[in-house]
Amino acid sequence: TPPMQYRDPTTNEPAGYTIELTKLLAADLGEGITIDYVEVPFGQLFSLLESGRCDMIEPVTNLPARALRGDFTPIPAFYAPVYVGLKPNSTVQKPEDLNAENIRFATLQGTSQLAVARRTFPKAQFASFPSATDAINEVASGRADATVQSSSSIVRALDAGARIKLLPTGALYLESVSFFMRQGDPRTLNWMSNWIGYHASIGTLATLYERFVGTASREKYKLQTVAVGPAGQPIRSN
Repeated sequence: TPPMQYRDPTTNEPAGYTIELTKLLAADLGEGITIDYVEVPFGQLFSLLESGRCDMIEPVTNLPARALRGDFTPIPAFYAPVYVGLKPNSTVQKPEDLNAENIRFATLQGTSQLAVARRTFPKAQFASFPSATDAINEVASGRADATVQSSSSIVRALDAGARIKLLPTGALYLESVSFFMRQGDPRTLNWMSNWIGYHASIGTLATLYERFVGTASREKYKLQTVAVGPAGQPIRSN
């Protein structure tokens, strides 16, 4: 899911915002520390963590239900504005127009966007797909009316030429996205909380976010960006 995590098309090596964070994490842990990246479908991440087959998963939205299954760092790795993408010929102008029985949403399986969309638009129909690209294509083709996606997914889709339009009222809401690890390991949680708080305070998170996400979102598509700044507070720009 570029620009957060993906394989570099030239080297085939992991790259992206959260990949840079994990490289920094390994360096701060000391010499001899390496990271083994495991690629799995998003819907399998949480069971992989619970089974003990990995120590940590990529930053995910800190939903209360997920906090029953593991521990989040208190300061997020990034904030993610979430947008509604509409089919090309849509006449929808405001969110409440989407809360109707004849509206069909296409969403990514197992995501916070699906959970929030179901609460926000309880009258609508929902179909979930294994990838954000599949969900967005469903809307671009007109087979679905709308999709709820993070700003990075929206930018990726628009860069690829997807024929979707954005709900003109702007971001639907803002997600807080944190590193997630197994419960019952307070030493790791305490170290990670200290680590991300330190890099928030000295500007590392904001600098990396601007490099991978902020500039493209803001300059190309006029999307709102919210970086993690000193003491974990957001730095907003439009």
